[in-house]
Amino acid sequence: MTERINKHIWTLSTKDLATERDFIHKEIGKIGTSGIEELIKVASAYRKNAYTPYSHYDVGAAVLTIDNEIYGGCNSENVAYSPTNHA
Repeated sequence: MTERINKHIWTLSTKDLATERDFIHKEIGKIGTSGIEELIKVASAYRKNAYTPYSHYDVGAAVLTIDNEIYGGCNSENVAYSPTNHA
């Protein structure tokens, strides 16, 4: 269930947030330290490819799929901002 903060922003209810937090803690335990380090390594590598001539805020990200694949990405700014990609 979601709760409305204002007319534009929705968030999880307190109960759902707690459920989500418990799930994340359990899954992080399955990944282990080496898995987390690998995600950080991938995100850091992608961060070097960020194109941020306006904000100068380089962001890299990594996602681990249920198939144990890691995908990375980075942000890329555009002068119009609307077609900007965020990690």
